[in-house]
Amino acid sequence: MSAGALNMCKFTIDTPKNIKDEIIYLSGLSLTELTVEVHFNKNNKNQLLILEKTNMPVYCIVDTGAVVEMDKKVYVYGDVYKYDNMLEKLPNKYIIKK
Repeated sequence: MSAGALNMCKFTIDTPKNIKDEIIYLSGLSLTELTVEVHFNKNNKNQLLILEKTNMPVYCIVDTGAVVEMDKKVYVYGDVYKYDNMLEKLPNKYIIKK
């Protein structure tokens, strides 16, 4: 599921194993305008440091969360965060405005 989510995005982040490495942005299929980080763990300091280097909003999906795009709306279920200069926990059943 996570590889499919990454491929559907306009951009995906190739998260480096080492925080000193450069972040690589890959083009996806552009089926959605979102950029996501999957298997997110808010306690993983390396993931947080990498997010600080990004230049776009990133939706961080925990293994217990999901983002669904349907009828020109994007819905958040379970544990999903948004990183846009700071980490924000999105409420369950939140609708992302496009």
